[in-house]
Amino acid sequence: KNRQAAIHSALRASSDDTNNPSTSTNSHSDDKDDVTSEKTNNSSKREMLKFAIPALGIYLTNPLLSNIDNAFVGRTVGAAGLAALSPATLCIDQVLYLFSFLSRAATALAARGYNNVNNKSEAEAKQRMKDAASPALSIAIFCGILLSGMYVTSTPFILKALNVDPLLHTSASSYIHWRGVASWAAMAQSVLLTVFMVTKDAKTPLKIIASAAVLNVLGDAAFCVWPLQTGCGGAAAATAIATLASTGMMVKALKNRDILPGLKLPNKKECRSLMEFTGPLLAITLTRMAGFMNMQRRATTLGMESLAGYQLCMNL
Repeated sequence: KNRQAAIHSALRASSDDTNNPSTSTNSHSDDKDDVTSEKTNNSSKREMLKFAIPALGIYLTNPLLSNIDNAFVGRTVGAAGLAALSPATLCIDQVLYLFSFLSRAATALAARGYNNVNNKSEAEAKQRMKDAASPALSIAIFCGILLSGMYVTSTPFILKALNVDPLLHTSASSYIHWRGVASWAAMAQSVLLTVFMVTKDAKTPLKIIASAAVLNVLGDAAFCVWPLQTGCGGAAAATAIATLASTGMMVKALKNRDILPGLKLPNKKECRSLMEFTGPLLAITLTRMAGFMNMQRRATTLGMESLAGYQLCMNL
């Protein structure tokens, strides 16, 4: 009897499906939609990881290279060299970070220009992106040149304001002068990097930055260990050469793809667009810079070895 009841129940269910084909059709349609949605989500995740992992590698390179410089200087010069790097890297890296609003603004403006072209050619999208990034690149290079001049003429006054031990002035000044020469290239590179990111290309700049990192390590070995043994100045020279080389490689790669922004004098509208990002970001960077300067001034009063330890801790 139980078997007969089960058979009758199955027959009735089959009859219901036959009499109501829409139910079966809707069920199959829902299954297909779920499968399609799952495939789309998986594809989006893969695309995101393809972009995010190389991008993360790019932004992890600079801290890694700073620690490599510390390692070479610490091994070849000792605590005095590391102590000299502490105010020197503050003068270079934190001042460059002060202008980070340019790359942030370039990212937003270039992305807006690249994606807001409806039913138009890829060439026009690229042109709009180049026009949007051009003011930020021009201002970055101009400000970088001014910074280079400031480092050449005002480094002794800056070190004195930070209460740096006079015994460290020579090594710190040498580092600042070499790094300062390439300030314009470092600032231009930060804007050029955004153009790659806007086009969802993180692999090309990662290859360029990795090549520059290898060049930097080889330069540190040549300038700090053998044959030149020039200490802090040598480490800075290696970093400056690597910065110039990577900037040149970025320019070449962007030019080959016809997405290299040009240089021009920004008009009032373009300046206003950049200023939209300046206020909040500048407030954040100034607060950060003030905090690092106060810590630096305090660390200089603790002695040379403590200042060298402070330099290592800050980079970690």
